[in-house]
Amino acid sequence: MEDKVENKKKESQNIATGIVAGETTKASISRLEVEYGKPQQYTGNRRIYDSPRAKVNTKMQAFKQAEVVKDPYTEKILVLTKKEAKLKYGENWTEHLAESDHKVPIERIHKEYKDNPWVKNENIKDVANSENNMEVVSRKFNNAKRSRTNEELVSDENYLNKTGTEISDEGKQKAVKSGQKAKRIIDKKLEKQQWENIYTEAYKAGKEGAINAASMTALMSTMNNIVDVIKGNRKPEDALKNIAEDTIKAGATGFALTGTLSVVGHSLSNSSSEFIKALVKANAPAKVVTAVMATGDILCNFAKGKISSAECIVQLGERGTAAVVASYATVVGQAAIPIPLVGAAVGALVGTAVSGVMYSSLLKAIEEEKKSAEEYQRVKIATENAITKMEIERRNFINVTNKLFANRSNTIQDGLDKITDACMRNNFDKLTIGLNQILSSFGRALEQSTFVEFDELMNDDTRALEL
Repeated sequence: MEDKVENKKKESQNIATGIVAGETTKASISRLEVEYGKPQQYTGNRRIYDSPRAKVNTKMQAFKQAEVVKDPYTEKILVLTKKEAKLKYGENWTEHLAESDHKVPIERIHKEYKDNPWVKNENIKDVANSENNMEVVSRKFNNAKRSRTNEELVSDENYLNKTGTEISDEGKQKAVKSGQKAKRIIDKKLEKQQWENIYTEAYKAGKEGAINAASMTALMSTMNNIVDVIKGNRKPEDALKNIAEDTIKAGATGFALTGTLSVVGHSLSNSSSEFIKALVKANAPAKVVTAVMATGDILCNFAKGKISSAECIVQLGERGTAAVVASYATVVGQAAIPIPLVGAAVGALVGTAVSGVMYSSLLKAIEEEKKSAEEYQRVKIATENAITKMEIERRNFINVTNKLFANRSNTIQDGLDKITDACMRNNFDKLTIGLNQILSSFGRALEQSTFVEFDELMNDDTRALEL
């Protein structure tokens, strides 16, 4: 019986971890959608990607490094200012005025990467305006090129003739190779940046998920263990060990689930399939997390042949309802107990336990192969009664917890804060201080208050380890 109760507690903690990880995943995907969102149209958004400073720097560097600056493709000598170009070259001044050009046009880079979920606007701007993609050419070449690539420009003889742009065969080959090289560098840089962004965001989301899941589980586990200690069913030292183990496990699970699902969910948000996009918008990744945490072991047992199809359906129904009720009862608990997180955790525990009542009257009926219409009605009535009982239990829960925590909320909250922080920092002494603080509200106390005292007790054969 005790093992069954303990398993139920663990189930409730797993479900709570799934709910918290799911909600954290949802928030993470929403954040990523904003941070990595890019305009679909380049027209009207050039200022997001262009860099006037990079253009100025490119020109200044070219004239600083060489006594004579030439257009790399037309071989025309270039000057820095429009005034100088007009004075020296008259009506042909556009062939000699230096301007900065993007070898691969920004518009082309935007078009290729605007739907990439892991490339930011600033990533595109950085590579587009890097020295590998910037060069000094004549205004005439630049005006003719516009949003074309070098290869597109020099390959269109009719267009070159129309614009009066003269480029030798050698210059054309040089332009093509230069553009292709710049494109390879850009692709390589953005591919590297993409993976860096994925790793960074996975870690960021995972860390947040770990903290949230660990905090929730630490509180739930603490309450479970406090109750056991108060009842005399568990020694404080064992309670501390259980809390630490539960918290560490939940933190690791929260990190893995939230980090992974955030990356997958955001990646799918840019899918070409409208159906998949709709799933992400409907918070499917977060719901998957909760469902897996609530039912994963059941499906594994079914796959291994440990339970029948009927048993699988029954257990999935029970556990699935528990997850829903736990989520609902989290809100109920928070309303009942005005202590941050504590009410939510208690609500989750109570909700999960109460939801089992709804199925207890159904299990025998469903497991039997054949049912009459009368039996169906009996089961239906039993279910409705169970739901009514659940509502009564909820009201009783609110009344009891209001009385229980009326004069203890600040002390208990402070103790829970200490325990949560201690679990995250692996601080045994602070953990015992927090637990002692909570136990004192119920007229109980730890015999050993520090790790040193606990260590001395463990090494003393003459003393018994008692509560």
